[in-house]
Amino acid sequence: MHHVATQSLKKEIVEDSKADLLDVYQALVEAAKGREVECPPVTNKRVIAVDFDDVLAQSCVALLEAHNKHFGTNLTLDDFESYYPHRNRGWGSVEETNEKLHWFHKELNVLQWANPVSSVRDALLKLKSIGHPLHIVTARSEAEKAFVIQWLERHDLHDVWDGMHFIGAFQFVADARKSHANIESPQDNGGASDVDPSTLEQRLKDAFLESADKNSKVAVLRSINAALLIDDHVLNVDKAAQAGVQCLLFGDNYRWNKRRWGMQTPEDAMHFEERKLAGLPLPALDLELLPGVERAADWGAVVDWVVRWDKEAMRTDTVVLK
Repeated sequence: MHHVATQSLKKEIVEDSKADLLDVYQALVEAAKGREVECPPVTNKRVIAVDFDDVLAQSCVALLEAHNKHFGTNLTLDDFESYYPHRNRGWGSVEETNEKLHWFHKELNVLQWANPVSSVRDALLKLKSIGHPLHIVTARSEAEKAFVIQWLERHDLHDVWDGMHFIGAFQFVADARKSHANIESPQDNGGASDVDPSTLEQRLKDAFLESADKNSKVAVLRSINAALLIDDHVLNVDKAAQAGVQCLLFGDNYRWNKRRWGMQTPEDAMHFEERKLAGLPLPALDLELLPGVERAADWGAVVDWVVRWDKEAMRTDTVVLK
């Protein structure tokens, strides 16, 4: 009876393209009542990796509100044209921007004021219910892990994860600042230095040009055998898709993921005011998604997409019931 029930459920899900995966499973449970049929749980072989900032937490909104409060600006989400804050209005030079970010993230912990992205809890519970292992894969560093866990606990999102991974994507900024400080304050030669302090700005720009586009979540995705990445950063989904991981580019109201704007030229590393003075226009909002990448406007769209994905996979036994 167990095998018959499993095959019946699988056939029903595959054939009824309009059916919700959970609804169909529940229908089997109800049909089995009183007939001593053991109803199998849905077990999925496919790991889903989920970004943290602006996919789970409304981090950017919290960051902008803190910036407006402490620096007297009037920034909105639409001012975030780039994933890298120094390329956006109101943030100042590369050095100033990164000093602000360090203070906001590491000392003030602006994350504590971030709200969850709409409908995220219900969506995660549904994905978990249909069997998918869920992992957070974030650009944040291990040093911020405690803040992330506190946020997850505060919003009752801490118990759905099979793993959390912190790749430290912006360690190159800290390394550049440390390298500059070591040069500026040598331990020998009486503390003298021939390096102009203004070179920190250029050193940071060089670090962005050298390292920003090399950042990737691919190594972690491979280590957890991820089949799907949900992320709001174009660079992350591009690299994951090129490595064979299906991707959902999250959010339809994030201007920073409506263009492909890397760090390739000195102009790319300029801050907002430098670009404005040079008369450099923003890259066009004409992003063409790579093969293996689709856009999901919100968490409702994510769940709908995953359910369709699972139904298709049942034809090849990628999703199993046991």
